Amino acid sequence: PLTTLGVDHLTLNATQIYPNPSRGIFPVQSKTTLDKISVYSQTGVLVKTIEIVNNSSETIEVNLLGLQTGVYLLELQNATEKSWKKIIVD
Repeated sequence: PLTTLGVDHLTLNATQIYPNPSRGIFPVQSKTTLDKISVYSQTGVLVKTIEIVNNSSETIEVNLLGLQTGVYLLELQNATEKSWKKIIVD
C-alpha cells in the first residue's frame, strides 16, 4: 500500500481538469508525472488511451473531439498511483 506523507498536492489526486464541462479539448494539469490517461464512457467502455511520452510537462492537452456529448471518466496513471477524474463533454 502507498502511504502519503502530507504531500497531497504532489499526487495525482491534485490533478486539475478545466474547463469542465468541456467542448472536447482541455488541459490536464498535474504536479507529478503522468504516464497514461485512459478515457472511459459512463458505462465503463474504454474509448481512448493517451500514452504520455514526454511527461516532464505539467500540462497535457487532451483531445476528445468526435466523442458523443456526455460524462467520461479519466483514469490518470503513473508508476506509483492511479486517480480518477470526471469530465463532461458538451
